[in-house]
Amino acid sequence: MTAAGCSVLVVEDEDTVRRLLVQVLTDAGFATDEAATAGAALELASLADIVLTDLALGAESGLELIATLRRRFPRVPVIAMSGNPSLLADATHAGAIFVLAKPFELDQLRVATTLALVAVRIAAECD
Repeated sequence: MTAAGCSVLVVEDEDTVRRLLVQVLTDAGFATDEAATAGAALELASLADIVLTDLALGAESGLELIATLRRRFPRVPVIAMSGNPSLLADATHAGAIFVLAKPFELDQLRVATTLALVAVRIAAECD
């Protein structure tokens, strides 16, 4: 399955991590947008097919971002990432369809985004 035509919004407050994630996803064929804050992410979310978000966004909560995204854009799959295992369980309850425990292998990111892409394509076929 090709990622062509599918966009991922990367939400990460650490610039170097965000740039790496954007590069990996771009290399995998995804279009990308990026945000460093939950507020910026909500402004861009309507353009995204998939959202990849960290759960620690400075003073903002990635868990609250996920809950808001699920309310506003219920068909957009959210992938959560964190170094805190208990937050990952909370992210699933908030609506994330996949979770990545930091540090993770880049192949794990590729698998999660590919599976999210499958969910996007299936949802589009059901419309």
